[in-house]
Amino acid sequence: MTIKDLVKWVLFPGTNLNARFRVRTIAKLLGRPKAGAPLEILDAGCGNGALAYQAYLLGNNVLGVSIKDEVERNQRLFNSQRKIPTNKLAFKELNLYNVAELGAERFDEIICTEVMEHIRGDRAVCENYFKILKPGGKLH
Repeated sequence: MTIKDLVKWVLFPGTNLNARFRVRTIAKLLGRPKAGAPLEILDAGCGNGALAYQAYLLGNNVLGVSIKDEVERNQRLFNSQRKIPTNKLAFKELNLYNVAELGAERFDEIICTEVMEHIRGDRAVCENYFKILKPGGKLH
């Protein structure tokens, strides 16, 4: 790990105090494994991966998706540098209009923060979220 990578990790998720507060606040709302079984969580529009990482730290299996170059950066940070297995925390490039591409995967929770204001067809995206949520699932 380079000095630059180490400094980034120490400052993660960044120096923006509002963003740091949001991550801490939202992380308190995320589900925890039940009876030792991890929840399946989708972080839709995962950004820097901070909320996906928080959900992973709680013991859940998490998939973070984005259409930006964040996916590769998150894979490098979490899976390569931090050695987190991809069956526990993975990142994938995916357009939120196409969440049906996830196939039969169903999620206990979907995190979607700081994203919907950037989407024109937000109704269609939300309808797709509810198709991939398990019964009783939560959309954050």
